[in-house]
Amino acid sequence: MDLAEIISFTLACSILASVPGPTLLLVINYALRYGRSIGRLSIPAVALGDAAAVLLSLGVVGITLKQWPSGQLFFKVVGSAYLFYLGIQQILQKAQSEETAAKPRRRGVAMHIFIVTAFNPKTIIFLFVFFPKFIDFHEPYLSQAIILGTIFTFTGVVLAIVYHFIASLANRFFHDPLYVRRLNLLMGSFLCLFGLSALLF
Repeated sequence: MDLAEIISFTLACSILASVPGPTLLLVINYALRYGRSIGRLSIPAVALGDAAAVLLSLGVVGITLKQWPSGQLFFKVVGSAYLFYLGIQQILQKAQSEETAAKPRRRGVAMHIFIVTAFNPKTIIFLFVFFPKFIDFHEPYLSQAIILGTIFTFTGVVLAIVYHFIASLANRFFHDPLYVRRLNLLMGSFLCLFGLSALLF
C-alpha cells in the first residue's frame, strides 16, 4: 500500500463522511437541542462507533458474509429496522420548553450515538466491500488494516466536530417547543428515510 492509495482512501472516506447519515443526524440533533454541554459527548461516541464498525466489517461481519452470502440481507434488515425505530421514536417525542425539558443522561447520549454509528448497515457493508480494494495482500494485513481503519475513524470524527460546532451555534433558536417539535419531525423523518435507503440500496 503506497502513498497514492492512502491519499485516495482518505479522499473517499472524506466524501463518504461529508454526506450526512444517521450518525451526523444525531450529532446535529443533540447539538441543536442541548448545546455543547451535551452535544460534545457525541464526538468520542462517533470515534468509538467508527472504530467498532471497522472491527465488525473486517471481523464478525466479514467472516459471516463469506460463509453466508445471503447474510447481507439480514444485516441490512436489522440495521434498517433499528433506524426506523429511532425515527418513529423521534417523531413521537413530545416537545417541551427549555425550562421543563430534562436533559438526557450523558451516558445515554454517548451510547445512543455509539450504537447507531457502530451498527449502521450501509457503513459496515461499505467497509466490507471497500477495504480490500486498498489492501496489498503481499504485505502484512494487520498494519494496513490499522492504517485504513484509523483514517476512516479520523475523517468521521473531524466531520462530526464540524457539524457539531455549526449546530451548537444555532442552539439558541431551538428553545421554543414549536421549533423542537418541528426538529423532532424533521430528524425522525430523515432517520426513517435512512432506514429505507439502507434496506433498498
